[in-house]
Amino acid sequence: RFPLLDVGTGPGFPGIPIKLLYPEERIVLAEGVRKRVSFLKSVRQDMSLPNLDIVGRYIDEEFQLPMNMVITRAVAAVPKTLMDVSNCLQPGGLMVFMKGPSVDPEIEKAKKELAHLYTLEQDRAYTLPETPHRRRLVVFRKNGDKKGGSQS
Repeated sequence: RFPLLDVGTGPGFPGIPIKLLYPEERIVLAEGVRKRVSFLKSVRQDMSLPNLDIVGRYIDEEFQLPMNMVITRAVAAVPKTLMDVSNCLQPGGLMVFMKGPSVDPEIEKAKKELAHLYTLEQDRAYTLPETPHRRRLVVFRKNGDKKGGSQS
């Protein structure tokens, strides 16, 4: 599902490892902290990573670069992130969250308030290997446009 947008990528995780797995695919790293953007540009150059775009800004509803998948491990709440990517995530596209174990209230709020835009596709609890750290992988699929239109 490319092109893929990694929102709040920080030092490039998970965007850069995904890029290494899919070197020909287009991946966009979005990061609002200027120092991190400089670091990411340096890594891109040093590793000669083609089709790796770096956007030096926070993602909000004004961001309109078409994407088929968005992934984030950022701490913003699920409903806010879903709204922030609503103008770039294409109908049928996936929004993938890597969250902590206590994300249930965020999921319920998103399901209630954004059902016209998104459908919960997956909610999987897991533990990071060889650690006690519990995590949740939460995936929403975009239904249609902001007016609640269907895919066509």
